[in-house]
Amino acid sequence: MPFSPPSRGQLVVERVAPARAALDLAPPQAEPSEPPPASELRPAADGAQLKPPIARGAPQVPRGGRGGKVTFDVRVSETGEVTDVELVGSDADSLTVAAAERAAWELRYHPAMLHGERVAVWCRQVYDVQRRR
Repeated sequence: MPFSPPSRGQLVVERVAPARAALDLAPPQAEPSEPPPASELRPAADGAQLKPPIARGAPQVPRGGRGGKVTFDVRVSETGEVTDVELVGSDADSLTVAAAERAAWELRYHPAMLHGERVAVWCRQVYDVQRRR
């Protein structure tokens, strides 16, 4: 999904799972351009389809640094609040990483659903921040 305002980068949700450890089981994707369709998300242990959380609005442009890609594991609670943000990796400078982390904390979601119930999930998110000109 593009940042608000547009043309400054994008946020891609690569994977969604009920436990953070499950995010590392899938092979890494090369240069994802958009979130995967729900049919490609990892099913729950009992075979039910886990429906990912949906962002409420577009993420704000991280302000600071020279830009780059920053990958986080973000936990979204049953209420759609971000409760944990863990850095996975980055090719960006520390100011961009800090700005992207602030943006990750500020985003709110419609919660993930499993069996018609709200559930907390971990999401692997990649912030691709364009250098400010």
